[in-house]
This record gives sequence, C-alpha cells and structure tokens, in this order.
Amino acid sequence: MTDQDPKYQSNQEHNNIPEGAVQSPTMEQGPENPVQPPMMAPGVEKPAPNTGLLTFVFFLNIGYLGLFIGSALMVGGWAIAFLFFLGLHLISYIIATVLLGIGRIFASKEILFVSVAFFFISMFLAGDPDWFLFRIPSIISTILVLIGTLLL
Repeated sequence: MTDQDPKYQSNQEHNNIPEGAVQSPTMEQGPENPVQPPMMAPGVEKPAPNTGLLTFVFFLNIGYLGLFIGSALMVGGWAIAFLFFLGLHLISYIIATVLLGIGRIFASKEILFVSVAFFFISMFLAGDPDWFLFRIPSIISTILVLIGTLLL
C-alpha cells in the first residue's frame, strides 16, 4: 500500500513510461534537454608549450640591453653621440624584447612573429655597416626567436 495522493501523477507516467522503469540520462544538450549543461571532462587543461628557448632569448636580450645602456651611461658625454647613431636600433630592440616577453607569457605566435620582425628591423637600424658588432645580437635574437616561435 502506498501513501501517495490519488491526484499525484509522476513524470514517468506523464511520458507514458511505467513507474518502475529506469530512464537513461541524455548526454547531449539540445532542444530535447535545454536545461542540462554540456558535459566536460574534469581537469583537462591545455598543456603548457615548450617556451624554454624563448625564455633564454628573453633574458639574453635583457642582459644585452642592460650592458648597452649601462655602457652608454658610463661613457658620459659620448653617450649622446653613441645613442644618436644607435637610438633607432635600441628603440626597436626594446620593442621587440617587450613583445617577446608578452608573447612568451601568452604563447601567442602572432605577437612572437611581430617580435621577430622588430628584431629583423633593428638589425638594419644598427647604424653604419662598419658597426657589425651591434648587428650580431639582432641576428642571433631573430634566429632564436623564429626557431622558438616555430616550435610552439
């Protein structure tokens, strides 16, 4: 004997399913089941890409900029003439290094390719062709950042 109200009508009876039958749960979200959220696997995360090379190049560039600016400050009055000829190179190298840091953190290939372009531009802005010494860090950074970006 059941203690149910005689006017009680279960959902299963409403859907023409006998009361004792077990109904299988629906897994997809759609017009039949708009309330159930989509199923997601718990704990599935995108693996972190390998950014070791980009991190190495980023800190190498920070060291180069520190050496560059530190040596320019130690020279004193000659620093103005020194920075006059290499100012555009320095500005584009700083922009490329900042973009490299941002692209490395967010693993954004677009930002890293723009960084490669700025490193390449800084190579041509290094001043007189006889000053090949200032083009070497730009060449190395361009190649390493391009390789690191392609490995992402």
